[in-house]
Amino acid sequence: ATAARLDLAASVGFSGAALLKSASLAYGSGDIQATYTILRMGRKLPATEREYWETFGDLAWALQDMHMAEYASRLLLESGAVREVDFQRLIMISREKQPEQARRLALEAWKRFGKGEFLTTLLELGITQKRFVELAAVLLEAQNAVSLKSLDGSAYFKILVAQVERGNGNLG
Repeated sequence: ATAARLDLAASVGFSGAALLKSASLAYGSGDIQATYTILRMGRKLPATEREYWETFGDLAWALQDMHMAEYASRLLLESGAVREVDFQRLIMISREKQPEQARRLALEAWKRFGKGEFLTTLLELGITQKRFVELAAVLLEAQNAVSLKSLDGSAYFKILVAQVERGNGNLG
């Protein structure tokens, strides 16, 4: 059934829906590698095929194909359909070799989703890059955010805030 679907899709052109159906059949039979092979056939699909790119990115990540997982998450980011998990992946992938990009992603994720984990990551990266003034502004803006309240009991978060204050010359 999977082969017949792929032959049909190849003759009329691949769509995200057709690939997802074929991949689902392969996945249902327990063949993860065939599932991934089928999904890889859609690498040239447009970003508007959101469900395809989410599924492809998730499987690429699970199979540790970081290049394709990054590609899918970046495509979703650029199309405006980015999920929290895509930000997490992009930050993790770029953190070591492109820390400035990782910091910008953490800031964008914090602004978009308001989750404490993104603020903590932003603080970690910003402190390393000595972006104390920018971080102080973000913290000031975030003081009234509901999601910041979830970090109130976090000793680690308090240490990061203290480092930002110290970096801005506030030793008290």
